[in-house]
Amino acid sequence: MFFITEADLREQLKNKSFSDFKLPPETKLTPGARQFLLDNRVNLYDDIYSSKKNTTNKTSKDDKQVDRSKYGNMNKKFIGNIRLLHLETLLSGSLLIEKDISIIQDISKISHQILEIKKYVQSSEMVEFVEYKKCSGISEEAFSSYIDDCFEINELHMQAENSNDILHLHRLRVLYRNFYDEIDDYEFENDILKTIKESLNRIINTLSRLICAVCGSKKCQKL
Repeated sequence: MFFITEADLREQLKNKSFSDFKLPPETKLTPGARQFLLDNRVNLYDDIYSSKKNTTNKTSKDDKQVDRSKYGNMNKKFIGNIRLLHLETLLSGSLLIEKDISIIQDISKISHQILEIKKYVQSSEMVEFVEYKKCSGISEEAFSSYIDDCFEINELHMQAENSNDILHLHRLRVLYRNFYDEIDDYEFENDILKTIKESLNRIINTLSRLICAVCGSKKCQKL
Protein backbone atom coordinates (compact mmCIF):
# COMPACT_ATOMS: atom_id res chain seq x y z
CA MET A 1 0.00 0.00 0.00
CA PHE A 2 1.39 3.39 -1.03
CA PHE A 3 0.59 6.56 0.95
CA ILE A 4 0.28 9.98 -0.66
CA THR A 5 1.37 12.78 1.66
CA GLU A 6 0.51 16.46 1.88
CA ALA A 7 3.95 17.26 0.47
CA ASP A 8 3.23 15.11 -2.60
CA LEU A 9 0.00 16.99 -3.24
CA ARG A 10 1.61 20.38 -2.74
CA GLU A 11 4.22 19.48 -5.33
CA GLN A 12 1.57 18.38 -7.81
CA LEU A 13 -0.48 21.50 -7.22
CA LYS A 14 2.61 23.66 -7.67
CA ASN A 15 3.26 22.13 -11.10
CA LYS A 16 -0.36 22.07 -12.23
CA SER A 17 -3.56 23.28 -10.58
CA PHE A 18 -6.45 20.83 -10.35
CA SER A 19 -9.96 20.79 -8.88
CA ASP A 20 -10.43 17.00 -8.86
CA PHE A 21 -8.17 14.26 -7.57
CA LYS A 22 -8.66 10.57 -8.29
CA LEU A 23 -6.90 8.26 -5.90
CA PRO A 24 -4.83 5.65 -7.80
CA PRO A 25 -5.42 1.94 -7.04
CA GLU A 26 -3.79 0.56 -3.88
CA THR A 27 -3.01 4.01 -2.51
CA LYS A 28 -4.23 5.95 0.49
CA LEU A 29 -4.07 9.53 1.63
CA THR A 30 -2.44 10.51 4.87
CA PRO A 31 -4.72 12.57 7.17
CA GLY A 32 -2.71 15.69 6.31
CA ALA A 33 -3.09 15.05 2.58
CA ARG A 34 -6.85 14.57 2.88
CA GLN A 35 -7.16 17.80 4.86
CA PHE A 36 -5.04 19.59 2.26
CA LEU A 37 -7.51 18.59 -0.46
CA LEU A 38 -10.43 19.78 1.66
CA ASP A 39 -8.75 23.11 2.41
CA ASN A 40 -8.12 23.69 -1.29
CA ARG A 41 -11.64 22.56 -2.24
CA VAL A 42 -10.36 19.72 -4.40
CA ASN A 43 -12.90 16.97 -5.06
CA LEU A 44 -11.62 13.55 -4.05
CA TYR A 45 -12.61 10.47 -6.04
CA ASP A 46 -11.77 6.91 -5.09
CA ASP A 47 -13.27 3.44 -5.50
CA ILE A 48 -15.24 3.72 -2.26
CA TYR A 49 -16.67 7.09 -3.27
CA SER A 50 -17.67 5.79 -6.71
CA SER A 51 -19.33 2.76 -5.16
CA LYS A 52 -21.30 4.90 -2.71
CA LYS A 53 -22.27 7.36 -5.44
CA ASN A 54 -23.57 4.62 -7.71
CA THR A 55 -25.49 3.05 -4.85
CA THR A 56 -26.97 6.41 -3.84
CA ASN A 57 -28.00 7.24 -7.39
CA LYS A 58 -29.61 3.84 -7.82
CA THR A 59 -31.45 4.13 -4.51
CA SER A 60 -32.62 7.65 -5.31
CA LYS A 61 -33.85 6.54 -8.72
CA ASP A 62 -35.64 3.54 -7.23
CA ASP A 63 -37.28 5.75 -4.58
CA LYS A 64 -38.62 8.10 -7.24
CA GLN A 65 -40.02 5.14 -9.16
CA VAL A 66 -41.72 3.86 -6.01
CA ASP A 67 -43.24 7.28 -5.35
CA ARG A 68 -44.59 7.53 -8.88
CA SER A 69 -45.99 4.03 -8.84
CA LYS A 70 -47.57 4.69 -5.45
CA TYR A 71 -49.52 7.81 -6.41
CA GLY A 72 -49.07 8.20 -10.16
CA ASN A 73 -51.74 5.66 -11.03
CA MET A 74 -54.22 6.53 -8.35
CA ASN A 75 -57.09 4.42 -7.15
CA LYS A 76 -59.89 4.49 -9.75
CA LYS A 77 -62.40 5.20 -7.01
CA PHE A 78 -60.43 8.26 -5.88
CA ILE A 79 -60.24 9.64 -9.43
CA GLY A 80 -63.91 8.82 -9.97
CA ASN A 81 -64.92 10.75 -6.86
CA ILE A 82 -62.82 13.74 -7.91
CA ARG A 83 -64.53 13.78 -11.31
CA LEU A 84 -67.96 13.40 -9.72
CA LEU A 85 -67.38 16.29 -7.33
CA HIS A 86 -66.08 18.44 -10.17
CA LEU A 87 -69.19 17.67 -12.22
CA GLU A 88 -71.53 18.27 -9.28
CA THR A 89 -69.82 21.60 -8.61
CA LEU A 90 -70.26 22.70 -12.23
CA LEU A 91 -73.89 21.59 -12.13
CA SER A 92 -74.53 23.63 -8.99
CA GLY A 93 -72.90 26.62 -10.66
CA SER A 94 -75.16 26.29 -13.69
CA LEU A 95 -78.24 26.20 -11.44
CA LEU A 96 -77.10 29.33 -9.63
CA ILE A 97 -76.13 31.22 -12.78
CA GLU A 98 -78.79 33.90 -12.20
CA LYS A 99 -77.51 34.66 -8.72
CA ASP A 100 -74.90 37.10 -7.42
CA ILE A 101 -71.80 37.01 -9.61
CA SER A 102 -69.59 36.61 -6.52
CA ILE A 103 -71.37 33.35 -5.67
CA ILE A 104 -70.79 32.03 -9.20
CA GLN A 105 -67.13 32.98 -8.95
CA ASP A 106 -66.78 31.10 -5.66
CA ILE A 107 -68.39 28.00 -7.17
CA SER A 108 -66.04 28.25 -10.14
CA LYS A 109 -63.02 28.43 -7.81
CA ILE A 110 -64.26 25.35 -5.96
CA SER A 111 -64.48 23.45 -9.26
CA HIS A 112 -60.84 24.33 -9.95
CA GLN A 113 -59.77 23.44 -6.42
CA ILE A 114 -61.08 19.88 -6.48
CA LEU A 115 -59.06 19.19 -9.63
CA GLU A 116 -56.00 20.68 -7.94
CA ILE A 117 -56.25 17.98 -5.26
CA LYS A 118 -55.76 15.28 -7.89
CA LYS A 119 -52.89 17.27 -9.38
CA TYR A 120 -51.29 17.63 -5.95
CA VAL A 121 -51.35 13.90 -5.26
CA GLN A 122 -49.71 13.20 -8.61
CA SER A 123 -47.12 16.00 -8.68
CA SER A 124 -46.93 17.60 -5.20
CA GLU A 125 -48.07 20.91 -6.71
CA MET A 126 -51.26 22.75 -5.86
CA VAL A 127 -52.65 26.18 -6.70
CA GLU A 128 -55.02 27.61 -4.10
CA PHE A 129 -58.11 28.96 -5.84
CA VAL A 130 -60.36 29.12 -2.76
CA GLU A 131 -59.44 32.06 -0.56
CA TYR A 132 -60.89 33.18 2.75
CA LYS A 133 -63.70 35.74 2.73
CA LYS A 134 -64.99 37.40 5.85
CA CYS A 135 -67.58 35.34 7.69
CA SER A 136 -68.80 35.95 11.24
CA GLY A 137 -69.14 32.21 11.85
CA ILE A 138 -65.75 31.14 10.42
CA SER A 139 -62.52 32.91 11.31
CA GLU A 140 -59.58 33.10 8.92
CA GLU A 141 -57.50 31.02 11.37
CA ALA A 142 -60.10 28.23 11.30
CA PHE A 143 -60.74 28.37 7.55
CA SER A 144 -58.61 25.28 6.85
CA SER A 145 -60.02 23.35 9.81
CA TYR A 146 -62.97 21.00 10.02
CA ILE A 147 -66.05 22.94 11.13
CA ASP A 148 -69.54 21.50 11.55
CA ASP A 149 -72.44 22.98 9.61
CA CYS A 150 -73.39 26.36 11.05
CA PHE A 151 -77.06 25.39 11.15
CA GLU A 152 -79.22 22.45 10.17
CA ILE A 153 -80.89 22.37 6.78
CA ASN A 154 -84.37 20.91 7.24
CA GLU A 155 -87.92 20.89 5.88
CA LEU A 156 -88.36 24.56 6.77
CA HIS A 157 -85.83 25.48 4.10
CA MET A 158 -88.06 23.79 1.51
CA GLN A 159 -90.46 26.69 2.00
CA ALA A 160 -87.82 29.40 1.79
CA GLU A 161 -87.73 31.84 -1.11
CA ASN A 162 -84.40 30.45 -2.29
CA SER A 163 -85.17 26.84 -1.37
CA ASN A 164 -83.67 25.31 -4.53
CA ASP A 165 -80.44 27.26 -4.16
CA ILE A 166 -80.11 26.35 -0.49
CA LEU A 167 -80.74 22.66 -1.10
CA HIS A 168 -78.41 22.48 -4.12
CA LEU A 169 -75.56 24.07 -2.16
CA HIS A 170 -76.24 21.91 0.88
CA ARG A 171 -76.26 18.78 -1.30
CA LEU A 172 -72.89 19.80 -2.72
CA ARG A 173 -71.53 20.37 0.78
CA VAL A 174 -72.75 16.92 1.87
CA LEU A 175 -70.95 15.33 -1.09
CA TYR A 176 -67.71 17.08 -0.15
CA ARG A 177 -68.09 16.05 3.50
CA ASN A 178 -68.61 12.43 2.46
CA PHE A 179 -65.45 12.58 0.36
CA TYR A 180 -63.58 14.11 3.30
CA ASP A 181 -64.74 11.29 5.59
CA GLU A 182 -63.40 8.59 3.28
CA ILE A 183 -60.01 10.19 2.48
CA ASP A 184 -58.32 8.13 5.20
CA ASP A 185 -59.28 4.97 3.31
CA TYR A 186 -56.82 5.82 0.51
CA GLU A 187 -53.83 5.51 2.89
CA PHE A 188 -51.96 8.60 1.76
CA GLU A 189 -48.86 9.66 3.67
CA ASN A 190 -49.57 11.97 6.59
CA ASP A 191 -48.31 15.19 4.98
CA ILE A 192 -50.30 14.52 1.80
CA LEU A 193 -53.38 13.61 3.82
CA LYS A 194 -53.11 16.82 5.84
CA THR A 195 -52.88 19.00 2.73
CA ILE A 196 -55.85 17.29 1.07
CA LYS A 197 -58.01 17.64 4.18
CA GLU A 198 -57.14 21.30 4.60
CA SER A 199 -58.05 21.98 0.97
CA LEU A 200 -61.37 20.15 1.37
CA ASN A 201 -62.09 22.07 4.57
CA ARG A 202 -61.62 25.36 2.72
CA ILE A 203 -64.09 24.18 0.08
CA ILE A 204 -66.65 23.00 2.66
CA ASN A 205 -66.35 26.17 4.75
CA THR A 206 -66.78 28.29 1.63
CA LEU A 207 -69.98 26.39 0.83
CA SER A 208 -71.21 27.00 4.39
CA ARG A 209 -70.66 30.73 3.90
CA LEU A 210 -72.51 30.65 0.58
CA ILE A 211 -75.45 28.77 2.09
CA CYS A 212 -75.72 31.39 4.80
CA ALA A 213 -75.60 34.15 2.18
CA VAL A 214 -78.28 32.52 0.01
CA CYS A 215 -80.48 32.10 3.08
CA GLY A 216 -80.35 35.88 3.37
CA SER A 217 -79.13 35.74 6.95
CA LYS A 218 -77.90 39.08 8.23
CA LYS A 219 -77.04 37.49 11.56
CA CYS A 220 -74.85 34.39 11.98
CA GLN A 221 -77.00 31.34 12.65
CA LYS A 222 -74.16 29.17 13.88
CA LEU A 223 -75.46 26.55 16.30
